[in-house]
Amino acid sequence: MKWNVEFTKKAAKQVAVLSKRTQAALRLLVEDIQENGAAQPTWPNYSKLKQGKGIDKYHCHLYPRYFKMLISDLFFYARVML
Repeated sequence: MKWNVEFTKKAAKQVAVLSKRTQAALRLLVEDIQENGAAQPTWPNYSKLKQGKGIDKYHCHLYPRYFKMLISDLFFYARVML
């Protein structure tokens, strides 16, 4: 089963200004999510956030420099759906 990953306009603009290395890492992560779903235990620095019952949210530090942007703007605006 393939998962669908969509970025909001804001997130897509932010991806465009990331370094090529970070864009490549993000592409790999998105491909992994599409194939295997939101839970990615093999990725370093990828973890589930504590949320309410029945709510699953994850975040990933692709590189320390991009942590704040990814957690607050980019990754949460990427929706992962079946």
